[in-house]
Amino acid sequence: MALWVFEQKKRGLTNTQIDKKSQSMKLAAIASARGNLIHDFKNFYLLAEDLQKGGSILGKYEITKNGAKSYITFKGNHKLRSLIKGTRYLSGNAKILALGIGKAGMKASAKTGVLMTVIYSVPFRTLELALNKNYLITNWIVNISSDVIKAAISAVFGYTIGAISSSGGVILVPIFAGIAAAFVMGELLTIFEGRYLVKDRIIDSINNFIETRTREYIDNRQGVNFSRAAIQQLRTSTHGVNF
Repeated sequence: MALWVFEQKKRGLTNTQIDKKSQSMKLAAIASARGNLIHDFKNFYLLAEDLQKGGSILGKYEITKNGAKSYITFKGNHKLRSLIKGTRYLSGNAKILALGIGKAGMKASAKTGVLMTVIYSVPFRTLELALNKNYLITNWIVNISSDVIKAAISAVFGYTIGAISSSGGVILVPIFAGIAAAFVMGELLTIFEGRYLVKDRIIDSINNFIETRTREYIDNRQGVNFSRAAIQQLRTSTHGVNF
């Protein structure tokens, strides 16, 4: 954030211009709230490209068990692929989890997506806090909380839909279904949030609570100071002698 502000000033922009520029960063705002989808779309694209190299973008897999271990066996020419180079992997393999393949992979991808939302959201909201005059610490807390909560709900919904769609055996279908479901849920939550002014109401409630407690504290302090002054006066006689 500091480097970005320094760069803008180095280019000759005034604080007002920098402030306006930060407010116009709509793309960054979208990224801060959609970090989970950005992560999932990236993996989906890389996996689709790799499957296409292996012969078909609609490549299939099969889940088999050997004792307590679960394996994922891939169809197609593995020699032409650059990511899935083998034909069989443990379902808990790090590469499989990273690509979001299988139920365990989709669950790991959902968790990572929420983490990515935090990574996107915190710096951007901090930038807003630093540059926008009317942006308070309560806005910062509520906006980050909103981004993370929506990402978490969307991730759980996406994982559920993806897991239901995983019975067909086509690798990309459950992943795409999960991404689409997470996107739709995120948009619905955003619409609901905007229509009912959820964030604005929460921010106003927090600000009113802080203001009320601050006034009570000030009134109490003034009352204590008044009481101390009155006691001091009582301790002094009319002739100026302390008793």
